[in-house]
Amino acid sequence: MKSEETTANEGNNPSDKITDALAIVLIEKHLDLWSERNSEFRKNELASVYSSLVTIHDPIAGLIRFEELNSFIDDLLRKFSNFKFSIMEPIDVHGEVARLSWAFGPEDNPEEVTGQDFFIFMDGKIISLSIFLD
Repeated sequence: MKSEETTANEGNNPSDKITDALAIVLIEKHLDLWSERNSEFRKNELASVYSSLVTIHDPIAGLIRFEELNSFIDDLLRKFSNFKFSIMEPIDVHGEVARLSWAFGPEDNPEEVTGQDFFIFMDGKIISLSIFLD
């Protein structure tokens, strides 16, 4: 039988927690991947950022799973061939969750579309992403 102290400390191991610095690196890589035009390169990099169990909630496409992600990004970039993503405000990280304010547009109008992404991290990767359009 576990002691109360042992039970109370489970899940509090620092190696179980994501650092703010790692969360920011993952979010920056996330945004880079969503602007990456080389589909094969992007496909090979996705597992370094997202859990294989990731759920992505997109306001237009609905629920997107890891297996569908590369194709979804391909379709998005094909529709908006001269657009790219950029960070609009500093990334907010609070423990296992974070918020990104982003812009998506062509060079002459980089803020044509704006929105926010909300992330949940688990085991050093993104496990959940909710996308909101402004």
